[in-house]
Amino acid sequence: MTEKTLENRPGLTIIVVTYRRMEALYASLDALLSQDLRGVRCELIVVNNDPEAQLRPSRWTKLGRLFRVNSHIKLVNTRNDWMSIIRYGMVFMAEFDTVLTLDDDIIFMDQDIVCDMYQTLMGLQGHDIVSSWNTIWTKWTATELHYASASFWMPELTHLTKTDTCGSGISMFNKDLICGSDGWRYLLPRDNLATSDMALGLLSNLLWNGTTYAMPMFGRVDFHREFQKNALHRKPDFYASRLAMYKQMLNHGYKPVITREPYADDSPETLLIRQQEPKVRGW
Repeated sequence: MTEKTLENRPGLTIIVVTYRRMEALYASLDALLSQDLRGVRCELIVVNNDPEAQLRPSRWTKLGRLFRVNSHIKLVNTRNDWMSIIRYGMVFMAEFDTVLTLDDDIIFMDQDIVCDMYQTLMGLQGHDIVSSWNTIWTKWTATELHYASASFWMPELTHLTKTDTCGSGISMFNKDLICGSDGWRYLLPRDNLATSDMALGLLSNLLWNGTTYAMPMFGRVDFHREFQKNALHRKPDFYASRLAMYKQMLNHGYKPVITREPYADDSPETLLIRQQEPKVRGW
């Protein structure tokens, strides 16, 4: 495979995955279409995971009219609910090197967020990731994982911060992170497809020695009120399957952030950990 770098095909592909949340999708797309991209070339792909409904331009619905007016939006209707893995498959179809993957319930609250994420990523290494729904691991044993959150809900997150996991529902990265790797054993787990959405953040380090970052976005991003509707995090095996995957990736060579280098007492990473009571989950 020919290596692709950020300089080869500059621009941004935005991939929005939706499943039976039409009000949320409309609000998400409306916010995306209002973004000031400051000259960055962009394509917008909407992937519908609901095999019982078709997204298409129409005069008869609010969402249909949005597609009718914005004919540049590329619509993909699937015949199966592929859950999170469909976004990774669509990365291979991306026109540009940089990809922003979004869930349909993510709403951008100001018009500069996409470009700010893009410019932040351009200042990092080629296989790094920028997100705003992250965690940093603080301790792990044979039976437990301890971690702190770093999300757009937190006003105390004020600096770009190195983290471990990120949610693929709001993540920006170079497409080579996926297209140029053998990460499919983690992104396409045989036993539980819903597990794969949280594998992305660990891949950058496991496969490329890269870093996943949390970008401060308090007050700039929020969930739509439909975020609980048909959500993967409400599935019974949500935490168990993901934690099993984390442990597997750790055993295969993933290096948690706090083990990669010493951190000063006033570093964003140290401050984030000290400000929280860690969450603890068995794995």
